[in-house]
Amino acid sequence: MSRTNVGLWSTTSAEAAVVGGNRVTSQRITDVILRCFDASAASQGCLNNLTFGKTSRFDAEMASTSPDMGTTKRSQVARARDLDGTARTASIGGQGRFRGGEGCIRDIEFREPLSAAILSDRRVHAPYGLHGGSPGAKGLNLFIKKTPDREEDRVINLSSKNSTQAQKGDRIVVITPGGGGWGAPDDGSPAVDLVKASQSAASTIERIRTN
Repeated sequence: MSRTNVGLWSTTSAEAAVVGGNRVTSQRITDVILRCFDASAASQGCLNNLTFGKTSRFDAEMASTSPDMGTTKRSQVARARDLDGTARTASIGGQGRFRGGEGCIRDIEFREPLSAAILSDRRVHAPYGLHGGSPGAKGLNLFIKKTPDREEDRVINLSSKNSTQAQKGDRIVVITPGGGGWGAPDDGSPAVDLVKASQSAASTIERIRTN
């Protein structure tokens, strides 16, 4: 984490800890500053920090979205040998004259028992749009528990911050938020509301469950 002046609320101390300050906290501070100056619609506001491993070693990766129309960037900190995973983009950026950045769907299947934890944000409050642009869709973290004795696997919403113990065959699906849109759409079409975004997410979840 970058060094900051003593006394700032974002500075760690014995009385007040900061978690993910260099990646998570800093993005939310940036969003607040940009909105105060009416400078930009919101980015997704987090890096979807997923960690997994066991006592001997841990791996981590982050997936991020640009604030306006662009690609989703995924950074894998360490190469994991204990899981299989896929990643694909998701059209969940807020509509507007300048559309919000697209999201990413990260689907990971564990090859052996591991501990896993997610540190993320924008799962309750959507990334805001500005000047007539619509918000980006909220993110979603799912733990899919393999249940051999049942017809369907159990799907658990992990919320924004959680940890779990995964067994072989279990999966974690991270759907990142989309960036907020800026400006009213030039073609006069209405901005996409969050109800439609939620319906799209529900359809995505159903495809994930059946694949």
